[in-house]
Amino acid sequence: MAVAVAPAKRSKGPLKCRRKFLRFFPRGFADAKYHDWERGYKWEAHLRWQEILSRQIHSALIGEQNYAEVARRAVTIESRTNLLFSFEKMALRDAVKSDSGARAFAEGLYEFLYGRGSDRSKFEREYSQDHVPMVNPQNFPGIQKFVASRVVGTPDGSAPPFHTLAELYFPSIAALQAAVASPSAQRVVAHAVAISTGGLPIVLVAEEETKTF
Repeated sequence: MAVAVAPAKRSKGPLKCRRKFLRFFPRGFADAKYHDWERGYKWEAHLRWQEILSRQIHSALIGEQNYAEVARRAVTIESRTNLLFSFEKMALRDAVKSDSGARAFAEGLYEFLYGRGSDRSKFEREYSQDHVPMVNPQNFPGIQKFVASRVVGTPDGSAPPFHTLAELYFPSIAALQAAVASPSAQRVVAHAVAISTGGLPIVLVAEEETKTF
């Protein structure tokens, strides 16, 4: 039995917005201008955050009860961006002026960023939702295939030494070296390091020999 299905009618509003977006950024979200205008400053803020207020630093400052320093560093990073509207910037500064406000901010921010679930569950969420979409030909020029695997066990039943395996396939060693040297790939690698809660990622380079039956 054949069933005829009429094509869905597209709304003019979203199409108009898409055309306007592409006038500014012809290559869409991969456009260099989009990265410069909309993503670059956010990435710079992330790198600065990892430098002066990473999880380890944040935790140490809370342990020292130096809540004001947490607030100062966070405000310093934000002040160099337009992540917040002007009235939100003023509200943030006012909120952390007092000792109690700085403490509520420092502890609440830590709980928001790092306190949800175990390290493993947090890593799995950030890896699948944030990191995996970053592994693409735009960030790794020349990549042919990406395989993400979660280690589920060992032959003797002991705890696996690794949790996740990421395999990136390239046509040659030269293509791999050229890809990972690109600024976009370096940002993805930095993100992998930032979300790894069980230590630094271990990187291996291998040549594959495949036999099919």
